[in-house]
Amino acid sequence: MKVLFGFLADAANQTADGKLNVLGVFATIGAPSFPATRPLAHVVIRIELSSPELGGTYPIKLIQLDEDGVEVSRLEADFTPHSNPNAAPTLNSHADLIFQVQIPLPRAGAYNFSVMLQGEERARVPFSAVLV
Repeated sequence: MKVLFGFLADAANQTADGKLNVLGVFATIGAPSFPATRPLAHVVIRIELSSPELGGTYPIKLIQLDEDGVEVSRLEADFTPHSNPNAAPTLNSHADLIFQVQIPLPRAGAYNFSVMLQGEERARVPFSAVLV
């Protein structure tokens, strides 16, 4: 299991036939003062899975860290990837995970979401907060 990509977006969803729809990908959040909060965003993660991993249930954590590595927020969930019956058979499959989040911003600077799968960090989704 590995993370193929991750990013922040204004909106994201997945259709019944497995298409990922994304609107407004961004990596910088502007605020007139700090502390601030981005009231609505989506963290989009694509995970590659081998055939034996399909159908299992796996824990995932998104841990928001500031530039000093201090935890700002945390989201925990379980996901159960399923094969797409409309996809051509391959050795590996993927799961698109979309998390609706509120992003607290204690101060301007660099941040990231640490993507933890099965207790291990697999990727980071970097972003920054700037004064506008």
